[in-house]
Amino acid sequence: MKKYYLLVAMLIAACINSGFSQTVSSQKGLTTAIFNLPAGSIKINLPDDIRPGDLISGSISAEPVGKQAKQLEMNLAELKKYTVEFNGQKIPVTEAGKSFQCRINKGTQPQQLLNLFNSSGTNTAQVNIQGPGKLQQQPAGAGCNIPTHVLTAAPLQITGPFDGNSSNTRCSIESKPAAILAESPRQCIIEIPADATGVKKLEVKENDQPSCIRQITGVELNVSAGKTNLLKGEKTYVRVEITGIQNLQGTAKLTLNNITQDVVLMKPSNDLLILLAPDSVGKGVYTKSFELQSIKTGTFTVNVNLELPDNNSAAYNFDLQDLKNESGYPGSYGYIGDQPCEPEGKIITWRWHKTFICEIDGHKILPCGHTKEGNDAFEKMKKLLGM
Repeated sequence: MKKYYLLVAMLIAACINSGFSQTVSSQKGLTTAIFNLPAGSIKINLPDDIRPGDLISGSISAEPVGKQAKQLEMNLAELKKYTVEFNGQKIPVTEAGKSFQCRINKGTQPQQLLNLFNSSGTNTAQVNIQGPGKLQQQPAGAGCNIPTHVLTAAPLQITGPFDGNSSNTRCSIESKPAAILAESPRQCIIEIPADATGVKKLEVKENDQPSCIRQITGVELNVSAGKTNLLKGEKTYVRVEITGIQNLQGTAKLTLNNITQDVVLMKPSNDLLILLAPDSVGKGVYTKSFELQSIKTGTFTVNVNLELPDNNSAAYNFDLQDLKNESGYPGSYGYIGDQPCEPEGKIITWRWHKTFICEIDGHKILPCGHTKEGNDAFEKMKKLLGM
């Protein structure tokens, strides 16, 4: 089944929206606006921490639709007739595949409009770009922060003292150039290639500053499904396979969200959060299938997202050995799969001997044990996960 990547998310969809619509999403330092047109889509990438007075860099791409080369060529030519306007600056779609720079006006409001103009100069669509972001200004002389594990075929956020001008930033993986999607004075977001699996050397050099180098491990997330067009009462599955998560420096979070709950029910829950701690993934492979039950005839969509530790977040910097079991001794912790759990009908994803931590409806984590150790572990987990 074809895979659709949206930032670090994969989308399983059995239908394609060919209407005129716009979407805006922000994740891992990147804000992505997509204009969906009959001829295809126009995508604009911007940093998510835009502030008044900043020099920022973004990128634009055009993705035509069509089954034949001639049709793709015609639709690409149609998309290139459009122009995007942001912060008073017009960016022709003919510049697709290139980066652009923009100085943000000092009197900029928290929200800015991103406009799309056709060849006649008519404003055909617009979306709001939210700012400023949550990132804090890096202290003078601070180095860049590159995580140890990165998701392939997805953007990667690198925080550090950048100048916002991506034209003087060089990024490479094993000496091969990596595309820069966006940059601000506080971060640079690059595209990790789909084939960047295994251990690689990633190097980032900003202008005349010393290079920032780290050995990274490429993590691959594959999502597949059985039958996608279901009759009422039929069952199918979504299968998730993750490779490359050996030697994690913190806990990764895998989420699955069924956004077509009127069509199918996902078991054990329509919204799942699974924590993948360093001592729970063995040789670095996680594989699991999730059952779907159709409640009416139709197609379905499930969002699957893997959030890897960024080495800089308190939510991940903890050791499961710190959480003792009921006997008072550390050890024997880890993911054991879905098991029955109180309250009746709920599902656990984590267990410390007889003390349970549960993930249930809507990403909530609740205690399922009735001991002081269980309650203490529950409170600590909530705090660490920012819940």
